Amino acid sequence: AGVEHKDAYTAGRWKILMIAAEERYELLQNGKMLSTGNHPIEMLLPLHHLMEAGFEIDVATLSGYPAKLELWAMPREDEAVLSTYEALKPKLKQPKKLADVIADDLGPDSDYLAVFIPGGHAAVVGLPASTDVEQVLDWALANDKFIITLCHGPAALLAASLSKPESPFKDYSVCVFPDALDQG
Repeated sequence: AGVEHKDAYTAGRWKILMIAAEERYELLQNGKMLSTGNHPIEMLLPLHHLMEAGFEIDVATLSGYPAKLELWAMPREDEAVLSTYEALKPKLKQPKKLADVIADDLGPDSDYLAVFIPGGHAAVVGLPASTDVEQVLDWALANDKFIITLCHGPAALLAASLSKPESPFKDYSVCVFPDALDQG
């Protein structure tokens, strides 16, 4: 609440490409299935601010199937998150197929300024092993684009080294919560 973007972007060219997870379940080591998806706050709150800052959002999933959300974590009283969800619901239900984005929308003159990979447990299923995600990350690095990710989303960065002897992120740093925070 109270965040104002007084110098919001208004030129209309730059967009953000969000690679959302389409997985509903994650198989656990004990054989049980975890109901998962993209975490609503970790997806919608950053998108709220990006949209308020003037950027259009495009949503893509690996296959073009709908993006899944961990609806059990939806903040039912957060108007900013809920309004962003409503605004993006058509794109979440009918996202672009990531391979089509690669074929049609990436290149040196692309309108994408950044790639956003939200958190949520589903980010560890499929995205880290996707050659399409690898291609998008290669494009972003080669064209000096922003790569934004949080919580479980950085697992998708593993895709960057699928066809390489080492990760192009080898000398990068990440800011994370320490294990001590999870332990209380």
